[in-house]
Amino acid sequence: MKTTIVPAQITTVEDRIIGNLTFVQVLMLMIPLITGTVSYVFLPPHLHLAYHKAIIIILQFFAFGLLASRINGKILAEWLLIFIKFTVRPKIYIFTKNDLATRVVEEMEVEKVITSKKIAKTKTATEISDKAVSLSDQQKIEQLLVDPTFSLRFQFAKKGIHVSLKPSKN
Repeated sequence: MKTTIVPAQITTVEDRIIGNLTFVQVLMLMIPLITGTVSYVFLPPHLHLAYHKAIIIILQFFAFGLLASRINGKILAEWLLIFIKFTVRPKIYIFTKNDLATRVVEEMEVEKVITSKKIAKTKTATEISDKAVSLSDQQKIEQLLVDPTFSLRFQFAKKGIHVSLKPSKN
């Protein structure tokens, strides 16, 4: 009994359905049958053979038969897809780390802060606990943050961030 070693890189085996035809080839040869039948039934004159129907059916059989034929172990439709992907791809690719094409950039408006020697007295913020804030308190805080008469200030310290709200001079 003769034994053969199967290489490890072979991962797919095409099943032969009819003779040397694979399932994809059989489907590609059935498409002109179905579309030819539909054109024979629905194109005028209905259910009668005409020259334009015969030309359409013959062209479909020729085109799909050509696409179902094999060249170098692949059907011609796969080669056509490879060629289309090759021609549609970008011709020149330039890699830059500063490219903004795929990067999400959030633009923030930066306000100029004018500092003066006279700093208004601000109340020191009390520590905020991890408890949930009620909806009414959230609405009050949101109104204070939106109000242009107050300015929000963040002070970074060793123990954390101190947040203070003070009346603005505008």
